[in-house]
Amino acid sequence: MSAVNKSAWVVDDDEDHIQPLQIMLKDLGYDCKIYASSTEIKDDITNGFTPDLLLIDVHLPDNNALDLISFIRDNELLDDPPIIVLDDDFSEESEYAIQIGADDELTFPMIIQELETAIANANERRNLEEIIEDEEEF
Repeated sequence: MSAVNKSAWVVDDDEDHIQPLQIMLKDLGYDCKIYASSTEIKDDITNGFTPDLLLIDVHLPDNNALDLISFIRDNELLDDPPIIVLDDDFSEESEYAIQIGADDELTFPMIIQELETAIANANERRNLEEIIEDEEEF
């Protein structure tokens, strides 16, 4: 019996980014779905599909990465999945993405250990925020 993989959605249109990410995510136990634009992923979210992890290129061709992050964090259909923003270099956009709800950022090129650490940090942040929200309800 094989283990069930988690799902990772990657929003990026750059093949130089996508191919290594797919390999690394597979090695980390994730099934990977690729989206070239924020519109495509919003359709799946609206239809009730949810990932275990999101990786979003902060420089999407439709310039909607920051709007997408806000949409995801504001969408009650989702269970606040971890979001990691991807960038070619640390930028104001990736810093702002963290401020509005992304959990971590990575730059290209990256190695699998960096991705694994970012995923662990993002999951830990989501878990901490969930604990804080639960405590605030009491």
